[in-house]
Parts: sequence; C-alpha cells; structure tokens
Amino acid sequence: MCVERKSIDDLIGSLKSGRLYHQALMMCRHYVKPILLIEFDQNKPFDLQGRFYLSKDMTTSHRNDITSKLQLLTLHFPKLRLVWSPSPFATAELFQELKEGKNQPISTEAAAIGLEPGQNFDEEQYNAIIKDFMSKLPGVTTKNILNLLNKGQSLTHMLTMSLQELKNISGNSTDAETLYNTLHNKLKPTIEQSNIKPQSGKEFRATMGRKRFKHTNTKPK
Repeated sequence: MCVERKSIDDLIGSLKSGRLYHQALMMCRHYVKPILLIEFDQNKPFDLQGRFYLSKDMTTSHRNDITSKLQLLTLHFPKLRLVWSPSPFATAELFQELKEGKNQPISTEAAAIGLEPGQNFDEEQYNAIIKDFMSKLPGVTTKNILNLLNKGQSLTHMLTMSLQELKNISGNSTDAETLYNTLHNKLKPTIEQSNIKPQSGKEFRATMGRKRFKHTNTKPK
C-alpha cells in the first residue's frame, strides 16, 4: 500500500504540472494498493462537483478544468483510489486504520522502490532544500531524480547542459525535453502582473556578478 497525500493547493499544482501523473504511475507500478489522499480544510466552503469536492472560491471554468484532469487521472489509473480527508486529525486516524494489523514500514526499503539496480539512496548525501526544489520541477520524476542529482552536479551546471545531455542522464526523452524547456523558456507575465509596480516606486534590477542559489557571507564594514 502507498498513499500520496495532497492538500487542495498541492493537488491543483500537481495536476497542472503533470507531476501527479508521474506519481500515480510510480505508485501503480510498484504497489498493489495505490491511494491518493486529498486533504481539504473543513472550515472553508466546498461543494460537490460530480464526485469531487472543490473550493467555491474557484471560477467555474477552473473547477471544471481541475475536475476533468482528476477524472482523466482515475480513468488512466483504475487501480488508484481517491480518499478525502477534512483535516490532518482525520488523516492521522485514517492512517491508523489503514495500518492496523500490518507491519511497520521500513523507510530505507520504501525509499529504494523504483530505483535502478545498483542505485543507492542516501538521504544525507543531498541538500534537502535543493532535492525538494528539484523534485517539483516538471520532467523530474522519482525514477530520474537521483541521476540528475548525481550527474547534474549543481543547478548552475544543469543550466549549461544541452538537451541531449539531459536525455542521457534522465533516460527519457520526454522528461528531458520537459525539464529543458522549464529551465530555458522565458515566462510571459500576465496582464495583471505586468501592471504591478513595486511599492517603493523603484524597479527591480538583477545584481550583476552574483550567482543565484549561492549564500553570501560578506559582513558589513
């Protein structure tokens, strides 16, 4: 049994990026009982759209889009079961019921599921913040993330890699193209974002000569 736990915001983001598809694929491939647990806030207004609870704060088109993606996910992965939880407390009770009468899971064995033969998982080997950031990038999956962390060296180095190099590392052309486009394509601001100005009245400018993702230890004189 494997449970992927999502808040409503996580669910929406994962459905849009395609990350949930890869997570469902891995769960259905390696576990007999894959479960998607969706945790919502019982104090916020929700209503039932078809068979799914979605926030009333969303626009109708947005709700329909999310509902359609969720329906397609369940059609594509018929083994996947959806479970709704109104609070973290209810989730804890549910986990206790699901685990009743079963052995305590071994974290190292669970982490090794889905790895290539010969691959080792060492949580302390990687920067936890960078690993979490990497895991959320489109095109990065549980199957290729260790190769990317090992051979990518750093985020700065990955930005200099060609598409073919990413294909060789990830082992999947589609995932590599998705990741490459994510790293190199420029995002166009929406109309609302383009009209927003800093409160101070000053424009933001990039600091020349400084690398992103690098801490500076300089002390004021």
